[in-house]
Amino acid sequence: MERFSPTLRNYLLSQLCLCFLLFLPTPAQALPPVTVSDTFLQGPSAIPVQHYLDPSAELSIHEIRELAPESWPIPESSNQSYGFDQSPLWVRLQVRNEGLARQLLMLDPP
Repeated sequence: MERFSPTLRNYLLSQLCLCFLLFLPTPAQALPPVTVSDTFLQGPSAIPVQHYLDPSAELSIHEIRELAPESWPIPESSNQSYGFDQSPLWVRLQVRNEGLARQLLMLDPP
């Protein structure tokens, strides 16, 4: 005697696979990296950065680095504005150095 009909078994298997796929780790809100090379002098003014506004003004760099990926929303526009606020604004971006030399980079606010 069969426990499940083939149709029900296929349905249950597909639902199980779907649940498995939902819990696979995925890169959350990944932005494309800024690529630099040995000839890099200046990047575009609208580089892809993520922002975190710290209203407590008490987080250390270690605590900021430990924040969950979903704490770093992708800005709605390349010139995101938070107005006049005394809270620290942390920025995060990925940089890929394709050159042989180490690079010293500076972010210059607009």
